[in-house]
Amino acid sequence: GNSRKAQNFLDDIFQNNKEYPPDFIKGILAECFVNDKGKFRFKIRCLREACLCLLRISDNKRHKLIQEIHKQVEISSPPNEYMDWNIYNKALKIIQSTIDVYPEKLSDLSSLLQLIKDHVGYE
Repeated sequence: GNSRKAQNFLDDIFQNNKEYPPDFIKGILAECFVNDKGKFRFKIRCLREACLCLLRISDNKRHKLIQEIHKQVEISSPPNEYMDWNIYNKALKIIQSTIDVYPEKLSDLSSLLQLIKDHVGYE
């Protein structure tokens, strides 16, 4: 669908104080890193909003969800030699800046950030 609609949808989730099902949030965030064929990729257009959706689940569920995405990234096919390094660097900055804004809630993303750096093999 329209990327603006997707971004608005994710903004609505973040701004809503309602708790969402962890699998729903997992699907949103995992979509940014791994496609349906298990290949690693970046979708950065709504990456910040997807990370912020993590704030709409409880702390213990958030920790478990990030571990599950970590596993998906870990077993995904590494990126090929045609990796867009500008996109890669933007993705790292988006994730880190999101952690920096909500360190008490999103510090678990640091392990995912490190895994991405290790998985891609370039920084």
